Order: sequence, then C-alpha cells, then structure tokens
Amino acid sequence: MAISLLLSEAEGVIHEPRHDLESLFYVLIYCATMLKGPHGSWRVEDDFKSHISVPMREWFGLDGMESSYARMGRLKLGHMADFERAIIRRMDPYFSPLFAGLRILRDNAFPVQKNTYVNSQLGHDETIKIFNDILAQLPVKHTRREADPNKRGVKRKR
Repeated sequence: MAISLLLSEAEGVIHEPRHDLESLFYVLIYCATMLKGPHGSWRVEDDFKSHISVPMREWFGLDGMESSYARMGRLKLGHMADFERAIIRRMDPYFSPLFAGLRILRDNAFPVQKNTYVNSQLGHDETIKIFNDILAQLPVKHTRREADPNKRGVKRKR
C-alpha cells in the first residue's frame, strides 16, 4: 500500500493511480526479497541468516505495530530513505540485474526535496519507460527473449 495512504488513514486522501504504481513497486521488492530465483521457489530461513532483520517482513507485522497503518507508513518511509541497506542488500542475488532499475524506480517515486521524501510522483508514462529500460538492460537469460538471427534485436517467446 502506498506510503501516503498509510500515513493519512484518517485524513480521507483520495486514491490515485500513482498509489497503484507505488504498490506495484512494492510487489517487485517483495518478489526480489522473498523468492529465490525463478519458478516461484521461496527463500527459507537459512537464506536470511546473515541479516538481523528483513524489512519486507516487518511491513506485514501489524500486530507489533498495534494495527496502525500510519506506523507501517513511517516504517516503509524509513526503509525507502535507507533503500540500499534496508532493501537492496536483503534481496536474493538472483535478482541483482534488477537492482539498478529498482533504484531508479525508488528515486522517481520519491524525489528528495529538502531532505524529505514527498508523496510518490510515479506516473504511467515514466513507469513504463523505466520498466522498458530495465527489460532492455537485462541479460537474455533473465528474460523470455531469445536472439533472432534474422533481426538486429531480440524477439519474445510466445
């Protein structure tokens, strides 16, 4: 759920498309943190042993937050501000080709203004461009593309 919606649970903030794009960003983070490579294999406790905490897990622990969405929003906001250490370092190495793109998404979602993160600024056009750039930079082995000897680019498997 978008941070601004979590922080303003009682203020009646209107749900906007940018909130859905921010949520999609969190789904990507979740997958890269909780999954171990392709085919939906989940990481096990031993995969997380080297970490004191895994922020992604903290986001789902509402019991410890006294069921406060605002508290969850502040926690997420802190993790976005410390993105490299709190998020990227906890992801499965298989997803490392996505790390640069996730950093770009975070920076576009939360542009820093006067050392404060503002509400997500993601728009559809920028998000599509970022996703296309990420896809273009991924090694073929990490995509469903295959080389086409008759063309200069790549084609998608069907």
